[in-house]
Amino acid sequence: MDVPAFMELLKKHEFTFFTGVPGTTLTYVVNYLNHNTEDITHVRACNECEAIAISAGYHLGSPSKKTGVVYMQNSGLGKCVNPLTSLTDPHVYSIPILLIIGWRGEPDGELDDPQHIKIGRIMRDLLDVLEIPHTVLPDDELECENVIKTAKEYIDSRLSAYAIIVRRNYFEEYYPQGEVSGSCDSELVGEDAINAVLDQLNEEDVIVANTGRISRRLASVLKDRGVDPELSGKVIYNLGSLGCAAAISFGISIGYNYRVVVLDGDGAVLMQMGSLSTIGAYQPENLYHIIIDNACYASTGTHPSNSLSVDFPKVAKGTNYKWTDLVETYEDLKPKIREFLSKPGPNLLVIRTSEPLSRNLPRLVKPLIYKDAFFKFVNEFREKNG
Repeated sequence: MDVPAFMELLKKHEFTFFTGVPGTTLTYVVNYLNHNTEDITHVRACNECEAIAISAGYHLGSPSKKTGVVYMQNSGLGKCVNPLTSLTDPHVYSIPILLIIGWRGEPDGELDDPQHIKIGRIMRDLLDVLEIPHTVLPDDELECENVIKTAKEYIDSRLSAYAIIVRRNYFEEYYPQGEVSGSCDSELVGEDAINAVLDQLNEEDVIVANTGRISRRLASVLKDRGVDPELSGKVIYNLGSLGCAAAISFGISIGYNYRVVVLDGDGAVLMQMGSLSTIGAYQPENLYHIIIDNACYASTGTHPSNSLSVDFPKVAKGTNYKWTDLVETYEDLKPKIREFLSKPGPNLLVIRTSEPLSRNLPRLVKPLIYKDAFFKFVNEFREKNG
């Protein structure tokens, strides 16, 4: 399906307000939204729950009570169950909303990563439980318009939600200004940051790596160093649950007495920023939080995040982290990491990196093996040190 043609169909049926969180299935749609602003309004949300609320507020504040569109990967559907049932539902405020949901883990589709399998299998059942009617977009443009027309008629008559489901590889490539990148301008790249951190970790330190590109980059760097990324045991790869790496790390720090290092991402931290307040409140001295801030969602097409409007070190300081700082040059990288690791935590270091459109990073598809290797690793250090 041609992306501009699809967007024209939406605009034809008065869908001109868009908000959401990028997903790989909708990469080319988000490319359009980020670069075509004359006749649409696009708001980048930090999580899907927020996007539902923004769309609801848009309807409430619009003079003509217009309906907003919320786009998401189906992993985000579970996150927004609460506002869909307690805010926009017909039994509450009865607010119309069009959901455009990218379908990862489709049961009869191509093989997908393990974190997408369950939600892919139950997505349509979940929509049924939520009493949200839904249709998979057909390939034919005329039939596609009929789906959008049906959705519009349902939304207007019921003042409720309707979901349009998009299969993987449905949209043709669309780059309005060449290869689209929302990356920040930095002389550092992700591999620089990861290598510099690994150089200064002790043998007993463990790492929790954020969803997507950061985990895959770490696995690639470990492999280049001659370490089996699947069996090292030093790493928990947070394969799904975007935004949860910091919380996982905090939980580990309670039961593991050595340093726990988080390799987090800017989009992930924005999605679950409340975790900083929890960490600050409980003051885990062995937790070291690194945000690799490339100002984009690297795993889903390098669409821009909202990180450039946020001073992460000040936020962390305001939530009671003991030490915070920012680094964006080669000259400062290793000295800042040494200082960061030398002081009792919780500490936060933001490393600003650019995001080249690299390819062929290894996929991580064996979570049970990673977990078993991690248990073996931490238990060996517990036994060695009583």
